[in-house]
Amino acid sequence: MKLTLRTIYFLAVIALPAMSASQAPATNNQPSAGNEYRFAASSDSNKLEREINEIAKEGFRLEFLSDALLGSQVGVMLSRLAAQSDGNATPDQPRFEYKVLGANKISTIRKELEDAATQGYELRGLTANASIMPFTVSETIAVMERESGQTKQKYEYRFLTANREEALQKELDASVSEGFHPVAISVNRDNNAASIMFGAPALRYDLVMQRSVENPAAEMRTREYRFLSTKKVSDLEKEMNRLAADGFRCYMTTVGVVALMARGIKDRPSRRYEYQLLFARRTGTLAKELTEAGHKGFAFRGSSGLIVVMETDSSEQARPERDYKLLAATRVKTTRKELDESLAAGYQPIRLSSFGEFIIILERVQAKP
Repeated sequence: MKLTLRTIYFLAVIALPAMSASQAPATNNQPSAGNEYRFAASSDSNKLEREINEIAKEGFRLEFLSDALLGSQVGVMLSRLAAQSDGNATPDQPRFEYKVLGANKISTIRKELEDAATQGYELRGLTANASIMPFTVSETIAVMERESGQTKQKYEYRFLTANREEALQKELDASVSEGFHPVAISVNRDNNAASIMFGAPALRYDLVMQRSVENPAAEMRTREYRFLSTKKVSDLEKEMNRLAADGFRCYMTTVGVVALMARGIKDRPSRRYEYQLLFARRTGTLAKELTEAGHKGFAFRGSSGLIVVMETDSSEQARPERDYKLLAATRVKTTRKELDESLAAGYQPIRLSSFGEFIIILERVQAKP
């Protein structure tokens, strides 16, 4: 079976469970030992902003924004050090405040992103809230963060969007040459006439680039990037390993058969990383394959909805055995309960997705003797 992005879209439509629309996160996705977590979700960007800021008042900081497609709610996960469990942030851990931007038009999200940046906010995540129903429009959602009281602009942003791989690569290269670097990627349903009237899966790729205001040349000539978009999962795996042979590494993933690869300009074009992509129609099957890959020494590198990117590093002398766990639930209350149970068992979250249901991938690493 050819597993294309369009096929994955329709599989999600067929398997999409009923979800409540009532209120119930651009990180490096690395686990943080000794942290406690709060999970929240909403279909309304204004409600999501209020809930994030309420949780942040207790010393929590946004760690994960869900990759989303075809989900009626967007999920977020915030964390804080267990030592801050008294409900107050310590003096050296200032509280953060958040702004959630939501727009149907690309021009609007671009303007709101630029305006928030001038107020001292920094992009922490990008996702989509797309419905499968006709006569509805998709929403692009960006979560911005700043330290309380911070108003000085730190970064400027450039929002790139395209329907084709070649077009996005061209815009990406042009922005990189001006000192920008990618910080967030998302796949969204394009709001064209056919998509709105018939719910057709006309998709687009969104990529946010960032550049320092004080030192615009800081990232110039440091890395090069390759954006990959294929029709089949097996083709994406081949393309990722082809670039890995030239020294590239998986840099960013999102929903769909897509990946962003990166290589340092001064890096030698030699293979260090190898990739295996896992795909399954059911989360139970995917969880089993994920566990098996972890026991073989593969490490989680990213996920694209129902696709998981696993990586091996040839420079590692001893590969630790990684124990992975996948949680999947449609309700916020259930998600919170299963997350708390997994944290108590020593697991740490490394990825949050919303693909018809909330999917959390957790990791527990044990070094081999």
